Amino acid sequence: MTEPFYAPHQLAELQEGYYAVNRTYEQLLGEYLSLRLAGEAADEYARHGFVRRFGTLKRCTGTGTGRPMIAVLAASPT
Repeated sequence: MTEPFYAPHQLAELQEGYYAVNRTYEQLLGEYLSLRLAGEAADEYARHGFVRRFGTLKRCTGTGTGRPMIAVLAASPT
């Protein structure tokens, strides 16, 4: 049997960061969507451009899938 790739304290640190990304994402998204922008083009970009890209960034962290990446990392072979 192989040793885990990550030590337990490293997994705990990763899990803490995982939850921090979700909290920060929700907070930033709420603040951004509450902005009142002057121009129609700016509003369009804010609602469709930035928010979509921001969601893509969240998915890249593995936090938007509903499946914590910590479980995957815990099972990673060396």
